[in-house]
Amino acid sequence: MYIKKSLGCFLFVFIVSCFVLLLQTTNSVNNVKASEEIQLAWSGELDLSWGMVSDEDGIYRIYTPAQLAQFADIVNNGTDFSGKVIRLCSNIDLGGENETPCEWTPIGNYDNINKIMKAFCGTFDGGNYLVSNIYINNTNYLYGSGLFGAIQTGGIVKNINVEGVISGAKSTYLGGIVGYISESCIDNCSSDITIKAIGSHCGGIVGEAYHSVVKNCVNYGNIVINNGIDVGGIAGCIKATTKLSVIFNCCNYGYI
Repeated sequence: MYIKKSLGCFLFVFIVSCFVLLLQTTNSVNNVKASEEIQLAWSGELDLSWGMVSDEDGIYRIYTPAQLAQFADIVNNGTDFSGKVIRLCSNIDLGGENETPCEWTPIGNYDNINKIMKAFCGTFDGGNYLVSNIYINNTNYLYGSGLFGAIQTGGIVKNINVEGVISGAKSTYLGGIVGYISESCIDNCSSDITIKAIGSHCGGIVGEAYHSVVKNCVNYGNIVINNGIDVGGIAGCIKATTKLSVIFNCCNYGYI
């Protein structure tokens, strides 16, 4: 009888263990599939449903390239997200290495000719994820290129890593993270973006910082500028009048 009970217990434990292993395997497969879906390169589309409402906690979360592109489109049409939090929740491939590369339109822009700025003014938390294969090829004169084109008035961009290429016939305010910032902050970001252009105010992290703080950032990208001025590994130009502009605890590994 003792042998029968022991055998029964053994079979029970064995069956339970197999069931648990099956669940773990199924979850792993599902996670891999979900990861593969998230990692699909951007094909240029917008997710028009994104941004209509935030999550219950008030945070706007981004999971796909199409949602990130929709976010950029909303900002570029005049919504600054002041007081709002945007959180990236996965790695994003912006399709710069597609057979036909998708060209990224930066989040926010600065029209220096007409003195009109459509900038991001909220908090963007990248969650330490990577936005890869950013491709920007400016054929016309453009102010503000990077993942972000312009942020101002209390805007914060933090915890984001970027890779890609920015090139342009003639451009101003080029940076891996953001082209132009005013009274804003960039914190704990890294860039491995190659910048090749005829332009000025070009930096590995930010093109120009005005009354702003750049901290805890690293640049690995190379910068090649022809006939340009104000070029730097972290910031191309730092300006301040009534307030300080500060860069600290940053490092550049790219060549200029």
